[in-house]
Amino acid sequence: MANLVTCIALLLTLFVFSKAKAAPTYDVPAVFVFGDSTVDTGNNNKLVTVVKANFPPYGEAFFNKKATGRFSDGKLVPDYVVSALNLSDSLPPYAGHKVTANDFGVCFASAGTGLDDETATRFNVQTLAQQVKEFRLYIGNLSALKGEAETQEFLKKSLFITSVGSNDIMISYNLFLDRRTTYTLPQYHAFLLDRHKAFLQQLYELGARNFLVTGLPPIGCLPIQLTLESLKKSIIPGMPAAPRPNKCIQDQNNAAASYNKKLQQMIQGLLMKFISKERTRVVYLDNYNRLLDMSNNPEKYGFTETKRGCCGSGLVEMGPLCNSLDLMCSNPSQYMFFDSVHGTQAAYKVVAEDVMKVVHAMLAN
Repeated sequence: MANLVTCIALLLTLFVFSKAKAAPTYDVPAVFVFGDSTVDTGNNNKLVTVVKANFPPYGEAFFNKKATGRFSDGKLVPDYVVSALNLSDSLPPYAGHKVTANDFGVCFASAGTGLDDETATRFNVQTLAQQVKEFRLYIGNLSALKGEAETQEFLKKSLFITSVGSNDIMISYNLFLDRRTTYTLPQYHAFLLDRHKAFLQQLYELGARNFLVTGLPPIGCLPIQLTLESLKKSIIPGMPAAPRPNKCIQDQNNAAASYNKKLQQMIQGLLMKFISKERTRVVYLDNYNRLLDMSNNPEKYGFTETKRGCCGSGLVEMGPLCNSLDLMCSNPSQYMFFDSVHGTQAAYKVVAEDVMKVVHAMLAN
């Protein structure tokens, strides 16, 4: 009787496991990331710049509550991606990274940068050209360990993620006069897209074949933008102080959405050019609609606050203004934003789940 019960239990166990959906596996040996603070895992720590996050309360939800330079309370999207690909728990920054034959990728992003070099220059951070230069050095060091042929095969299978452009629109165009007096918004979009295209072509020439190109977020939903909108209206002579908007700023969101549409068109043209030479995947990542939905429907994601950051007042704090002297919300996972610009780990986790769906579909083709 005992043997019969044991056999039945074993059969039931085998049945359950046979029905369980196997976790997808990917032939992706590494992830390389370029861009701005949305994906910078700590490169600005080495720079003389105010655009840093290597101090509390940043990193409160990261391993050992360590502030690594990530503009969040914990992980960023690239960290979740390398974890989902079973490569590592987090993606290291290039700054201070020692290249080994077992590398699983690295992040070259620099918080505060943009497609427009003027954006990076304002904050003394790494331009995209400098990020590419460091990638060239990385390839040289890796080739010395693996050999050139093996390194190129490694790069062809690797995943390249780019996230850049928000700072150009938010800062260089909206806050400063020089770009607005030189370009209309459509002209500035065209300028940025030309830079973006050239940047992707450089990565292709260096061996990249699998691209995830992130579009702009709904800029008008950022807490800092809501605050600035109120301040702009308040300084008009003869006008009463303007209340802070409780809804996203539509014209700023429209500017981001318009850029994203043009970016997708640019990607399609570039993809056809790449494919004519060698099998290449260039996929647009839409985080605009997901983040807009988070902002408009917080309850769907377990959020109670989407118009303020968790740090301090949540209205303006970012970088050095978000520090250990500031009060922090008691539960960051209920906030969409950690500071007035950047998401919480909880928000980035949702975005990362979308990214992995795109990766799965991309690599299945």
